[in-house]
Amino acid sequence: MRFALLTCDPLPEPDPDQGPLVGAFRARGHEAEPVVWDDPDADFAPYDALLIRATWDYARKADAFAAWLDRPDVVPRLWNRPEIVRWNMHKGYLLELEARGVPIVPTLVVGADAPTTPATAARERGWHDVVVKPAISAGSARTQRFTPDSLGDADAFVASWNGASEAIVQPYLPSVEGTTGGRPERAIVWIDGLVTHVVEKSRRFAGDEEAVRARGDATPEEVAFAVRTIEACPFDPLYARIDVMDGPGGETLLSELELIEPSLYFDLGPGSAATLAQAAARRVESMESSI
Repeated sequence: MRFALLTCDPLPEPDPDQGPLVGAFRARGHEAEPVVWDDPDADFAPYDALLIRATWDYARKADAFAAWLDRPDVVPRLWNRPEIVRWNMHKGYLLELEARGVPIVPTLVVGADAPTTPATAARERGWHDVVVKPAISAGSARTQRFTPDSLGDADAFVASWNGASEAIVQPYLPSVEGTTGGRPERAIVWIDGLVTHVVEKSRRFAGDEEAVRARGDATPEEVAFAVRTIEACPFDPLYARIDVMDGPGGETLLSELELIEPSLYFDLGPGSAATLAQAAARRVESMESSI
């Protein structure tokens, strides 16, 4: 089989997942190579599957990316599937998952024409230390924390986007600092029905470098939370990253369900790249057998 690993040009930072995944495909007799998703000269027809991996510019090109998802040469080959990607582009999906019983970091979606501003909406909830980010964003772009002294600046921050996106407003959870008895943010990696590994991450805002370290196997609680989250998802993803934080009472809360282009930290999860290569090949075989 031949796989295109979809990426962007230029890459804002190196993709450490690419090498291990290419090697895992080739070790199983498949071809795999990076292809820029919006390269006008890219020909997707020869590939058995298109695997989204590092399309880290999609949020800046949201309209073009959404149109690309409908291309006839993309739709039958894309993983995750186009309908999953489209649903996951706007972070308002968190509210849908909450309605289906998944505990989430409390979340407000504030539109440009909303009757209240992000700062006012936060104060009405009793939130005075918040994180604000665009509803369509990736890689912590335009993600900022506003403390009690600067909360009023959140309105000007969102206004500077010129209506490019609705705003997501969430309370800042100090547990992620790992200094108040809480656990750092964790990323649970899910591949085709299996939790392969967990990593711990530093909280990241616009312009920050992300610090990630291996955590090893998931706890039974983390596996159960991942299963609960995926079961609440209206689609069946090939891969997912389930980012979680501790709430004020130590409860596990979903911060994001990454289904488009998440780093899966293959270098911190032995065998995880091979798991994805095997799962992708199975999905292709399943699609072909159903035709």
